[in-house]
Amino acid sequence: MRPLLLLLALAIPTISACTAEQIYASSQPSRLQDCERLPSAEREACLSLERETYSEREKRVAK
Repeated sequence: MRPLLLLLALAIPTISACTAEQIYASSQPSRLQDCERLPSAEREACLSLERETYSEREKRVAK
């Protein structure tokens, strides 16, 4: 029983990280469409942020 719990404890963070990246990637087209609805002054800044990869965003947010 204990080895199974240890395995789950080690696997869950890995699964969560992968899932967060997949969610980010799958929602990106929708976020880009939302940017397109903004006035031109705000649109470019929004598009620039939303074109970031998951790892780029993680680095930027961690600063």
